[in-house]
Amino acid sequence: MSLRDQLLAKGLATKKDARRTANQARLEKKKRKGDQKKRREQARVEAERAAALEAQRVADRREAELRTREALETLEAAHRIHMLVEDNRVGRRGRVPFHHRGLDGLSVPRLWVDEATARRLMGGHLAIAGYVKHDGTARYATVSAQGAAMLEEQAPKAVLFWNKAAVDSSDPTLAAGMGVSEPSLDARRLR
Repeated sequence: MSLRDQLLAKGLATKKDARRTANQARLEKKKRKGDQKKRREQARVEAERAAALEAQRVADRREAELRTREALETLEAAHRIHMLVEDNRVGRRGRVPFHHRGLDGLSVPRLWVDEATARRLMGGHLAIAGYVKHDGTARYATVSAQGAAMLEEQAPKAVLFWNKAAVDSSDPTLAAGMGVSEPSLDARRLR
């Protein structure tokens, strides 16, 4: 015999009280079951949110590593170009201005060279190469043809002026037809 039946038999509770108590117990049980569902749903949502945050963190970390790697590769390439230009630098500064294409492709800066260097530039035995220093300034230098060839393999945009046609052609009329002239380069005419 249950506790309810015993209380009803002794007259300590009425059937109405028993029904009310049973109804309350059933409602509480139903509420607990609903709360469990809500807690499970909240736990699932929280787990999904945590997984999404972790995936985002991993993606952000990968992207940052990629950007760092690319920046390092760019810096290494710039350093390699700088070293190639400096190792193959020839010629002297002088009073003859020699105009050439700038690193940006739009400007036409001039490099002051001596007369012999200007002749060798026009003859294709020397070239003008450029690089950007770490502070962002452009630097230009005359380099040997061998240095220009090495630079052209690694960074074609670094070779700004190289008259390869003059070196390749043994016919002076062909060279003159390509805009390459070999007459004397006196400083008054080039200014």
